[in-house]
Amino acid sequence: MIHRDLKPVNIFLDSDDHVKIGDFGLATDHLAFTADGKQDEQAGDHVIKSDPSGRLTGMVGTALYVSPEVQGSTKSAYNQKVDLFSLGIIFFEMSYHPMMTASERIFVLNQLRDPISPKFPEDFDDGEHTKQKSVISWLLNHDPAKRPTAMELLKSELLPPPQMEESELHEVLHHTLANIDGKAYRTMMGQIFSQHISPAIDYTYDSDILKGNFLIRTAKIQQLVCETIIRIFKRHGAVQLCTPLLLPRNRQIYEHNEAAVFMDHSGMLVMLPFDLRVRLGFMFLLKDFPYQTPQHQTHTHTHTHTHRGLHLEYYL
Repeated sequence: MIHRDLKPVNIFLDSDDHVKIGDFGLATDHLAFTADGKQDEQAGDHVIKSDPSGRLTGMVGTALYVSPEVQGSTKSAYNQKVDLFSLGIIFFEMSYHPMMTASERIFVLNQLRDPISPKFPEDFDDGEHTKQKSVISWLLNHDPAKRPTAMELLKSELLPPPQMEESELHEVLHHTLANIDGKAYRTMMGQIFSQHISPAIDYTYDSDILKGNFLIRTAKIQQLVCETIIRIFKRHGAVQLCTPLLLPRNRQIYEHNEAAVFMDHSGMLVMLPFDLRVRLGFMFLLKDFPYQTPQHQTHTHTHTHTHRGLHLEYYL
């Protein structure tokens, strides 16, 4: 929806200081057409004309707050970003001291609307409004392509994160985590797993290798030990089995002995096994192995050899 007439007198606060917007007389979310399917040419300055890109054209709004593409004499195309321009003027008025006369207000706001770049009052350029100036300049860009959308503005580092009461935040999180099939849960998981990793963290994550802790001699020794163990186990009829690396977190089985715990993309908690018995037991319960049991009593022996990048299991 495009409001097209955002200005201070159309913005209200409720008893909880929540922002409300009023006067939707010029708002639109669709094109205006006449009964015969043609656009209404008699609607005056409030006519909305179609555009191949799906945007709108027309001249509406209040002079000090409307964006250049709406205020221009040509019927230039526009979209929801026209409201962001109006927001830039409103945000400046919120950040600046009250202007005492109407002439002062008109002069200052017209200076902000400079086509090249906003011209701020000298007493606003005092170093205490750096972020406010950046946001206002961004919103008042005369090129709509360089003006942010509402979502881009909300995600910008120029804005502080939204504040919530701690009790309210805990309640929301508890409710979200309790409903794993809900949209809010999927959204939260999506945000968690779409976090941006900075190049610095990416390059320094395995810094131990750069510090010289990874030595060829150590790797050779580990390889020799691994090959020796494999050779001995094969002589005794051992068979290598591939068991799941991760299991769902189960406090009853691994209470006080939890290995590393992780979360998969669906939000389920999984963990590395503390030993090999549970995973082997699951395999024998869930799969039928086509082997013959020897007549004599047998015992199951497990051996694991693990080092960075290698995990082997052999069963007798």
